[in-house]
Amino acid sequence: MTRAPARSVIAALGLVAAITLGGCAAEASSGTPVPTDRVDMPRSYRFAPDAITVPAGTTVTWTNNDQFTHSVQLPEAEAPNMVVKPGETAEHTFEAPGTYSYVCRFHPNDMTGTVVVTAD
Repeated sequence: MTRAPARSVIAALGLVAAITLGGCAAEASSGTPVPTDRVDMPRSYRFAPDAITVPAGTTVTWTNNDQFTHSVQLPEAEAPNMVVKPGETAEHTFEAPGTYSYVCRFHPNDMTGTVVVTAD
């Protein structure tokens, strides 16, 4: 009789694990850039969305909605490292078409992103 409850517990744990892993997969990058000029830094050490696309000449705004300071470092754009404290924003105008990767200098293993700039 003790086996039935043990099986129920194992089944329940399996269901919880499946739901948890499914939720994590939803947080991952879709790989497809989203057409927007706004990127959020939510309370999760990530850029959301992490891949965007904009036409040349667009100013992109990053908003820090986290409780920790982050940065936006755009090496390909030869832009200065922008430090963004909680509640602050940073902006950069992308003049030339291309693919620009960026990273949070403070959390480079977790926070990376891409801006795809298209010709007008």
